Amino acid sequence: MFLKTQIRRYAVEWIEKLSKGKQFTPSDIYNYIKNRFPDECDEAGYTADGLEPKYQKDSRWAIQDCKNRREIRQSQHGLWERI
Repeated sequence: MFLKTQIRRYAVEWIEKLSKGKQFTPSDIYNYIKNRFPDECDEAGYTADGLEPKYQKDSRWAIQDCKNRREIRQSQHGLWERI
């Protein structure tokens, strides 16, 4: 599968390493990415509208990638579970 950014790849890898049944929120991914790869996050900048850091948008796309591959499911609004 083609992933558009390295940050998105890091987020997918983080999700894939979670144990089965582990629940997480997008904020968990944001924190991991920002703390582990601060230079890449700063370099990515903001979305075209300037309202959101690109690393957050890429992290949400990583959730969608994993959802499409049936690796995760949404257990509640804003809460995802590794399956």
